[in-house]
Amino acid sequence: VQSIMPLSNGGGLRLTTAKYYLPSGETIEEIGVQPDIKVEQQKDNFKINDPTNDNQLIYALKLLKAS
Repeated sequence: VQSIMPLSNGGGLRLTTAKYYLPSGETIEEIGVQPDIKVEQQKDNFKINDPTNDNQLIYALKLLKAS
């Protein structure tokens, strides 16, 4: 987690103020986490902000409704 501290000249100083750790003690910094289920994004007809064509969103909603 980074915070920006404002400076008197109008600039800012970005500082790391916290880190996220896994239960194992490892950090996910600059690595990220791997998904449990990978759903490939459709490239042929994908449109930004079109939930009817977003197969990743559709799959996630199906999982949520099933649980």
